[in-house]
Amino acid sequence: MASLARPLLTPYLSELSGAPQIYIAYSGGLDSSVLLDAASAELPREKLRAVHINQHLSPNSDYWQEHCRQVCALLAIPFIHHQLRIEATGEGLEQAARRGRYDYFQALLQPGDFLLMAHHQDDQVETLIYRMLRGSGPKGLAGIPAARPLGEGQLLRPLLGYSRQHLETYAADKNLRWIHDESNDGTTFDRNYLRHEVIPAIAKRWPDYRQRLVRSAGQCAKANRLLVERAEQDLVAADRRSERLGASIDLAAFMGLSEPRQHNLLREWVAFEGLAPFGVHTLSAVMTDLVRAREDAAPRVSWRGGQFRRFRNRLFLLPPQPWGLAAPESGNCRVDVLPVAGLANPLPLGDGFELQFAPGQGGNALRVQPTDKIEIRFRQGGERCRPLGRSGSAPLKKLFQEYGLEPWLRNLAPLVYINGGLAAVADLFVCAGCGCDPGEVGVRVHWTGQTRQLQRELRGAPVAPPT
Repeated sequence: MASLARPLLTPYLSELSGAPQIYIAYSGGLDSSVLLDAASAELPREKLRAVHINQHLSPNSDYWQEHCRQVCALLAIPFIHHQLRIEATGEGLEQAARRGRYDYFQALLQPGDFLLMAHHQDDQVETLIYRMLRGSGPKGLAGIPAARPLGEGQLLRPLLGYSRQHLETYAADKNLRWIHDESNDGTTFDRNYLRHEVIPAIAKRWPDYRQRLVRSAGQCAKANRLLVERAEQDLVAADRRSERLGASIDLAAFMGLSEPRQHNLLREWVAFEGLAPFGVHTLSAVMTDLVRAREDAAPRVSWRGGQFRRFRNRLFLLPPQPWGLAAPESGNCRVDVLPVAGLANPLPLGDGFELQFAPGQGGNALRVQPTDKIEIRFRQGGERCRPLGRSGSAPLKKLFQEYGLEPWLRNLAPLVYINGGLAAVADLFVCAGCGCDPGEVGVRVHWTGQTRQLQRELRGAPVAPPT
């Protein structure tokens, strides 16, 4: 099988040629050793980075890391290692480890980067059977995709068309060295049980089981594509729109759908926004505790990947906390002297938000003089303002309600002070006496939530790889 190295990455060579960096998920086992060897032979060496995640689940973990480092040194490929400490949670050790790995990979990838993983045909079969036993629907039973977005980059699995036997032949032909994970020998973990006990029995009865299951996965993938297209149409009909943080849809339009379409929309909406999927308990809570709650209620349904909320007849999908747990310290966002030409743009506010400044004219633009002192503060309680064009002042609490600011954002709204006086509240309104005259040039303020950056901060961005 000496010729096997040539076709491994051929379908992806054109796409990979423009990648700034190509990361190889390298555990040191047979599969990833084959992938690393093929990548080093076929792809530009200067773009490659090997990434090893030490999960500390074996007494040999440090030895495996050192083995991987040595192999990468021989191949002249930069080696990145990450220490993953897995916390025991209700999701189980396997799932927690998987989540930790993918969270790290997702935070690592920059725009245009690729991550190559070494899943093969036998992994695909195990995954399909495992998901069947978990009661997965068409999306899960479509199996492991050969390619999908991951964070700001792309994930590719170029070995999915090859069986483990093919990879063993390749490795023997190339005299590759790889490590053996002793945990794969037992049957404690579900996938190991399937590999050692269930699949051999299936193979004995149905020798062509791989082809059968892969064909079934292809049919499920087509069915899932129809569901995705239906959800995309329903999101448009439900007036899906980006918000200052997250996104929202019209609740009445959502309620007008059949229950299967409601469930389908929620699942695909979460995927569309790049959030982690939820389970059946979260779905049930959304449909009972949130969607059908009283109109004046403020329900919230949270899961690890995000949260659903309601406000003014719209259903909101938001990234996970801890944003908004408390207003930032005003001292952390204080700007001493900012002439119009010297405004920091954008100005980060913490909690994933920022202020942007742009030239503007008329009353909705702030009048700012070169000698003015601008401060950004946050709500402490008791603030009042008379918005431009109104006859009287009102407490901010009442004005937030009037201007329709979502309750979960009210403590995070930046207050712009000029020379000690409140001049504007975020980009909601300018206070009377602080706006420009017609034709006068000033500064417009725009307040936005950096949802993608916020998700990266919550996951914890890794240390930059070596160059």
